[in-house]
Amino acid sequence: MHKNLSHIHPKNFPHYLEAGLEQTPNRKLRELADHGHSKVRARVAENAKTPVLLLAKLAEDPAVEVRIAVAQNPAITAAIRLRLITDDDANVRYAIAEDVTVPSEILSLLTADNHPYVSHRAHRTLEKVLAAGQQSRKKESPKERLLRWRRNASTILGRDGESASGFFAAG
Repeated sequence: MHKNLSHIHPKNFPHYLEAGLEQTPNRKLRELADHGHSKVRARVAENAKTPVLLLAKLAEDPAVEVRIAVAQNPAITAAIRLRLITDDDANVRYAIAEDVTVPSEILSLLTADNHPYVSHRAHRTLEKVLAAGQQSRKKESPKERLLRWRRNASTILGRDGESASGFFAAG
């Protein structure tokens, strides 16, 4: 959520509020995604109910704060995330690097980032993820491990679980 709203003109404030509501219709979210104020567009990008195609469009927004909001939206696809880890602005990449819900494979890619803050944050987040994973995987059966690998591949490849199963069977 944006904490500094002082730059939003009072006439734009209702748009800002509406962009963040889960019950806002997709038609209205599409309209607000083209709003002239970047804070309103960022609010659309934060909304967990924003359609994925709209998030993909917002991932190309000229305003960094909008792209950061897309990076922090839990509904983004692997394809959008992969696009954002190559963003020109280090702040966008940093937003992904600090997210413990990002797959470790993506974090591993960010450890090689040319910006020292991004690569360092990715290392630290990856350490946390792997440490937490070791704790939870101690009781994991081989079947559970295979299912986890398939889920991770699905996230990276942008495929559904069934397609990933076929991918592993064909591989």
